[in-house]
Amino acid sequence: NSSNSEKKHGETKLTLKGRDTVYLDLYTSYDEEGFTAIDSVDGNLHSKVKITHNIDNKTPGTYYIVYSVKNSAGITTTIKRTVVVMKVDMTLSLSNYEYTNQSVGIKVDVSDEYFDYLLLPNGEKIEDKEYTYSIEENGIYKFVLYNKKGFNIEKEIEINNIDKEKPSGTCTGVIQNGKTIININGKDNVKVKEYILGKNKYT
Repeated sequence: NSSNSEKKHGETKLTLKGRDTVYLDLYTSYDEEGFTAIDSVDGNLHSKVKITHNIDNKTPGTYYIVYSVKNSAGITTTIKRTVVVMKVDMTLSLSNYEYTNQSVGIKVDVSDEYFDYLLLPNGEKIEDKEYTYSIEENGIYKFVLYNKKGFNIEKEIEINNIDKEKPSGTCTGVIQNGKTIININGKDNVKVKEYILGKNKYT
């Protein structure tokens, strides 16, 4: 019978373990989540599966991992997994770095395509990628970025340039040998920047 000499065609079932689409933060390495390859004639073909990919975890973008296996009848089965490399980041900067007796703004800039919301130091949630948070007192302020794919990052900034304490000082004058000698004593919790006497400035 001629059918006995023909190679029996098996059907290969190639299946991904884990997620069909994997989201990676920038510079994070991809860990293979696994797969199964079972052929109805050849049985387990796991060891014969070839995996190729072009993932560049230094560049945000969409990449593919291709899994392919050939059974004994010469039929190739291929599946793929999608890997999305994301940049999840935010920068914190101040509206004013000089000493001031006014409030200071902390400027937040979010860089994240899958941005969900920002948790402010006061516990408020906002959905703005650019935001200025106004503060009245020195201290450490923490911001948390939440990402729709389950990533979050925390950043802190320390503020120490708000100075609401006024300087104090004393001024005494004595006349010696026909000259007036003026003694100025200035005091401040930060430092005294300058004295002004009449039209003269002294630093």
